[in-house]
Amino acid sequence: MHLSVVCVAPLFLSFTIGYAGLQERIRRYRWVIWAGPVLSMTLLLTNSIHHWYWERLEMVSLPGVIFFIRVPAPAFWLLVLGSYTSIFAGIVILGWAFFRSPGLYRRDPCRPEKTFIQQARHPCGDNRSDGRSRN
Repeated sequence: MHLSVVCVAPLFLSFTIGYAGLQERIRRYRWVIWAGPVLSMTLLLTNSIHHWYWERLEMVSLPGVIFFIRVPAPAFWLLVLGSYTSIFAGIVILGWAFFRSPGLYRRDPCRPEKTFIQQARHPCGDNRSDGRSRN
């Protein structure tokens, strides 16, 4: 399960880079995107030696229930920061790709005066091209 969680942010960033057509510009630096998941899995698999990923396992008991909580160590928080940075970079790249795209792809064909973003705020609104209400 941990492997799939650490791969979400780099996969999203890789998708946005490909969608925006920037894959040729960063081909030499693509390994940086995947350094976080590789480092995370290495630290997780060797955590019993150094405890940089999880400090300890605490037992918490409530009436009728006993469960364990893993206490994160500093390396865990650095990798969380890296994941959020990748997601933020992907969102910025998607926004950049959206605003540099031709107006044809940003407008709703039924209501040319409304942009895609304005229409997305009211997806169930009136989509008639003459502007009249359906009632």
